[in-house]
Amino acid sequence: MRPAIVIRLIVFALVAAFAIYVYYSRRDWAGNNRAVTLMNQGRAAEAVTLLEQLHHKHPTDPMVARNLGAAYEQTNQIEKAYDAYTESLRLNPNQNDVKQQMDALQEKRDLLTRAHERVQRMKAEGWQDEPGVTMDLLSKQAEAHVQMDKHKEAILLLERMLFRQPDNTDLEARIEQQEQMLKTSEQRSTP
Repeated sequence: MRPAIVIRLIVFALVAAFAIYVYYSRRDWAGNNRAVTLMNQGRAAEAVTLLEQLHHKHPTDPMVARNLGAAYEQTNQIEKAYDAYTESLRLNPNQNDVKQQMDALQEKRDLLTRAHERVQRMKAEGWQDEPGVTMDLLSKQAEAHVQMDKHKEAILLLERMLFRQPDNTDLEARIEQQEQMLKTSEQRSTP
């Protein structure tokens, strides 16, 4: 075969391979963009499913891993979110915003650990759920006690809510805030 023909065949093969690569890359960008749209629409569970499929197909794509982390975070799957962000950073360490997100997520992980520890202590103390009392009622009562600076009572009501929702990091944060306020008010009243 003549060298000119061989060179043309090689160039043709490279162009074809590049075209195929671009085609599949765009398809996956569309899937990634669709997942972001789903998250923005409050449909994070659907985004998780789509992004897990994309991540399986493209395990070295840092953007897919990053968006999967965000979707996991929106569905309150804290550990999976942290793992996905870690993977995204491993693939592309120059993502400062992901580092910041991981710092914030670490705070949630710590809150989650403390919430689980609190609920375990409550169970050990013999706490039981009160089926006749709604979360809405407990929430309204807790808020009323917060407004009246009755921190002990507010803490007990918030703990009753946490007992039912042990993964609720917002409740743990509110309990800890009330505990700090109680401590501060007790220190002020001590001569």
